[in-house]
Amino acid sequence: MRPCLYPPRRGVLCGGDPGGVDGVGELGVDVRDEDGDQVVAGGEVAVNGVGGHAHLAGDRSQGDRVGAARAHQLQRCALDFGGRLIGSRVVTEALQRGHRVTAFSRDASAIINQRENLSWASVDVLDAASIVAVLPGLDVLISGFQPGNAAKDFADTVQRSIADPTVYAAAAQALLKALESHPRTRLIVIGGAGSLETEPGVVRADHEELIHASLDELGLPRQYAAAVRGHREALDVLRTSNRLWTYFSPAEQITPGERTGRFRIGGDQPVLNADGLSRISVEDAAVALVDEAELPRFVQRRFTVGY
Repeated sequence: MRPCLYPPRRGVLCGGDPGGVDGVGELGVDVRDEDGDQVVAGGEVAVNGVGGHAHLAGDRSQGDRVGAARAHQLQRCALDFGGRLIGSRVVTEALQRGHRVTAFSRDASAIINQRENLSWASVDVLDAASIVAVLPGLDVLISGFQPGNAAKDFADTVQRSIADPTVYAAAAQALLKALESHPRTRLIVIGGAGSLETEPGVVRADHEELIHASLDELGLPRQYAAAVRGHREALDVLRTSNRLWTYFSPAEQITPGERTGRFRIGGDQPVLNADGLSRISVEDAAVALVDEAELPRFVQRRFTVGY
């Protein structure tokens, strides 16, 4: 068995809003065979070149992933999310894989932990000093930042995002600033789908008609286009950095649904199904994020998922 490129250390997955759902867990190690290929117990992974991007199709059933992770020493990680839906699903996914999770919120003092292996701590993702305080010994920092408390009042988060779309880039800058003193810590940012290319070199966020069509379909106000561009600006901030960052763009349609563990992975263009739709369940997006935290494939790159 070839030694792991990322040996087990402590890690954090961070973002955060007041009262938002966040978390950190002990995540698995890069499991590879003698040829350096990934080993997924009980499942098969096929790699195909599609449109210049590497798409992975495989069976990531929960039992298979837990079995592979438990076969090796686990590392300790922290997760902090402010997203409306995806943050809580990532915490659940990590817990179900047997990881111990530390969840972050801007103010965790009033939160009552009622789940085994889940603890809470306070951090402000817009304050680099606050982030630095939780970094020592941590391995992976994942940010699902949204302004306000999207989990409790999504409409308020939408309005805050419209009022100050620069907040996403500000969060990215604070995270990168904090990582200056911890250059080996990986950062995974959960962003938006608007920065994906509709075709090579054509970004939806740069075209008003394309953005408005998508927002109309999602039932969001057209003014939210400013927030879509704000997410793209956060990605641009990351792309100027030499830190070990990864940017996750979910599918264009992401809703609660079934955890199938079966999806495809893409790069800068959305992954489309047979009907030409880019879609994923929140549950499977969480699978993809915890997979990336356990086994980094997209360091200093963006990735997306879809069926």
